[in-house]
Amino acid sequence: MASRKGVAVFNGTDWARVQNVPANVLCLKADSTAQIIYTGLKDEFGFIYKDTLGKYKYQAIKQFEENTGEFNQIILTSNQVIFYSAGSIFMVDLQDHTKVAQLKNDKNVRYSGLLIRKNQLYVNVVGTGVCKLSDNQVNSTKRW
Repeated sequence: MASRKGVAVFNGTDWARVQNVPANVLCLKADSTAQIIYTGLKDEFGFIYKDTLGKYKYQAIKQFEENTGEFNQIILTSNQVIFYSAGSIFMVDLQDHTKVAQLKNDKNVRYSGLLIRKNQLYVNVVGTGVCKLSDNQVNSTKRW
């Protein structure tokens, strides 16, 4: 569970706060296969995992000094986790979290959300519509 104070986990009996998670977690997405929880924050995204001692730990995947916005949507695919903010879309490899691709809004292209339909990822492009997102590129000719 996320709140302004961070993230708490419930083990069936007790609640425990994950100690090193920054405050104001905006969204969570569980990956039951990898046994981790992805987190979206302001200007940062990462994941929570259980260490060998059974304690929950937070690991930032990407932190930004510039204003990239609030990461308020996370989508899992078979090989990527996608983090969406009003300023950018980041696609992170599930096997290697250091492999990160970015689609950045600019004055000509603005994104306003993501969705999955029949295992295909789409992005809503303001003024264009819903477009297919594949190979870390927006294909505006292949619309929904």
